[in-house]
Amino acid sequence: MGVSYITAEGRKKLPKYQYKGTDRSIFYKHISSPACDVLCTYIPKWVAPNLITLIGLLVMLGAHCVVVSYAPDLKGEIPSWVCVLQAMACLVYQTLDNLDGKQARRTGTSSPLGLLFDHGIDALVVTVGGLSLSAVFQFGETWKTLCFWIAGATGFYMASWEEYYTNEFDLPPINGPSEGILIFTALELLTAWKGVGIWNKDSLIPGVQNNSIFVYGLLLGSWATVLGNVTKVFKSPYRRKVMKVSFARALSKILPFVALNSLAFLWLSLSKKNIMELHPRLVVWTLGLAFAKLVMLLIVAHMCDEEYHPWRRSIIPIFFMAAHVCYSMLQKNYDGLDEKLIIEELFVVSVLAYSHMAYSLVNDCCKILDINCFTIKKQSKDHAI
Repeated sequence: MGVSYITAEGRKKLPKYQYKGTDRSIFYKHISSPACDVLCTYIPKWVAPNLITLIGLLVMLGAHCVVVSYAPDLKGEIPSWVCVLQAMACLVYQTLDNLDGKQARRTGTSSPLGLLFDHGIDALVVTVGGLSLSAVFQFGETWKTLCFWIAGATGFYMASWEEYYTNEFDLPPINGPSEGILIFTALELLTAWKGVGIWNKDSLIPGVQNNSIFVYGLLLGSWATVLGNVTKVFKSPYRRKVMKVSFARALSKILPFVALNSLAFLWLSLSKKNIMELHPRLVVWTLGLAFAKLVMLLIVAHMCDEEYHPWRRSIIPIFFMAAHVCYSMLQKNYDGLDEKLIIEELFVVSVLAYSHMAYSLVNDCCKILDINCFTIKKQSKDHAI
């Protein structure tokens, strides 16, 4: 059977998984959900929910390619129509992200694979959308781009971590997937109107640019969200009574994600050749793929009701190389390092590791649940969760 990310015990538990989720978003409840209910009636019943999810990713990738073609260094003049295109891509993605679940319930094809596919695509969009917005907001090859990505990735990872230990995916009245995307869309349209130059102007604080204030605010919001996640896990009856896991052990599962971001930030801060300036997108994509893998493994562990083991063999080389680079710089043994080659190698490792995991998980889920990924079997209702 080869290498599998789902254990024999997990294969027995996966078909029994029941998703518990609540979106208390004001926008979703009163506008997005009713609108998608209407839109869903125009979608043929033979269209698989995962196909809708995939189209959403392709829309974001298409807009991303256009943005990057005008701003390969994540800064510089970007035409107004490109900003509008990116804003529309965000709205289309948000709509399709809501439509896939409604199509699944409408066709009776809801399944653990659908949840895994949906959250897996969302994890990739954190990086795709993050890089596009970094260019629109003129963050460039600086700490701002890295911190902007970290804020988005942290919110997503901690929400998944909370779901694992509370057995429920609970989105607050104001959240990133709903109101957050609307705010970003409004800012993109504002940029199209005023020009990207508004982000490089000084804010009310002399010497501090508008985009710096924006990143600081986003980081503060991210920390507030993390505090909420940690509080919910600390109080969770499911963690204490069902999982019987100590709070300290639950916190330890965050360490790989924290280490990944800390080592990356340390490397970029110490880099004498300014690796972020040499390869800004490659750096973020390498981190993004490692982050996406950690998230998907966490979701699989939750669906299979098993312990989450984030320290995988394919992840360890990334930590080791980043740590080695940082240590060499601190020891002033820097001359022998080729940072450009190192980040390229780490990117290749990340692509191979993520691709293998994604293919293996989708293939295994299809076999275990007896369903197709992008088409609907006639008997799929018999296997609906």
